[in-house]
Amino acid sequence: MKRNKKTTFFLLGVFLLLIIAVTVSFSWFTRPNGTGNFRSMQLEATAVIKSENCTLETFSADMKNGILVNDRVLTTAETFKIPAGKVQYFKSVVTNSSSSNMNVSITDLLLSGADGAYINNLSPLKTTGAYADHISIAEHITVEAGATKAVEWYIYNHNSTDITVQFRTLPQISYYD
Repeated sequence: MKRNKKTTFFLLGVFLLLIIAVTVSFSWFTRPNGTGNFRSMQLEATAVIKSENCTLETFSADMKNGILVNDRVLTTAETFKIPAGKVQYFKSVVTNSSSSNMNVSITDLLLSGADGAYINNLSPLKTTGAYADHISIAEHITVEAGATKAVEWYIYNHNSTDITVQFRTLPQISYYD
């Protein structure tokens, strides 16, 4: 009977260690970019060629019936007043005019008056982060050849007072391999 108990405890211990190892391993795969303290594992596409044939337009936008509707193309002189606890929506559209897929990031957003604000990405992957100079809006997006991809995002005024935000630089395209 003693031998049977030892075997049972041994097998139970091995089983528990296996469950812990599997749970920890797979938690890395389900964590989206920008959340937690570490980035998720990403599978890189090797068939994408680095090129500079993409254009980026950023629009102010309004939320209507749960859908972001483009308002107008932004310029660096744009100024927005964002009331306390409210948001201002934007949509950045990447157009790939080349004949191959492109891997891009939308980076280098530079604002004035955005202290205490948060930048929130709605799509393609929900992320949030406190505003800092040269913040990335979206990272590692693949835009198919000849296609466009929209990135929806907003600035959230977390402050208890209204803020006036001015674009010093609009988001830029960064290419990566």
